[in-house]
Amino acid sequence: LLYSLSVDLFAATNRVGILGEAAGRVVRSLGANAGGLVASRDGESRPEMVSWTGEALPPEGERLARTVADRREGAEVPAADGRRDAYLPLVVGGRTSGVLILLGTAASHSVLEPAARLVALAVERERFLEESAHHEAVRQSESLKTALLRAVSHDLRTPLTAMTLQIEALRRHAQDPAALRDLDGLSRESARLGRRIDDLLALARLEAGRSRPNPEPTPAADLFRAAR
Repeated sequence: LLYSLSVDLFAATNRVGILGEAAGRVVRSLGANAGGLVASRDGESRPEMVSWTGEALPPEGERLARTVADRREGAEVPAADGRRDAYLPLVVGGRTSGVLILLGTAASHSVLEPAARLVALAVERERFLEESAHHEAVRQSESLKTALLRAVSHDLRTPLTAMTLQIEALRRHAQDPAALRDLDGLSRESARLGRRIDDLLALARLEAGRSRPNPEPTPAADLFRAAR
């Protein structure tokens, strides 16, 4: 039974979010009338019902599940027909990840304890799968952002350089003072846009780890003038 249960659990949790399905298999495998998995999430005082099969868990059952999770000690309550309700804490590495609840089970204690350990490992594996998926998504997002910054910055640099050259060519041939003032304004805005593009490129290099800041002493007056 335990061997089949281990195969079911770890085959069912190859993907994120399938743990509730696996918990239902546990309830059926151990011959319980009802049961499920209550998970403890970090930073949440109230456990979350991941999966439930059969008749609803009564309020006193919810209170007992919270007590079992807090104390990390299992509890068994006599039920009808010589069966019992089992509340088993799921503990891995000193950390409680939830409670396995089996209502009306006839399985022996020697089976319930290792079954709870298997479920605890499956819950921990599910958590690692979620964290791995999250970290991979963050990594891909950062890579995409850096590539986008780099591409946009380089694509803007080429037409900006052409605009700057055209402005300088017009300035050499312009005679009208008003036209020269307009060209001066265009030149200033072009230089301003160039600085923005340089900042984008510097940011992309920093985030890609290709540039390292080189701190050096700077007079406060220079900082004030630059800010102004």
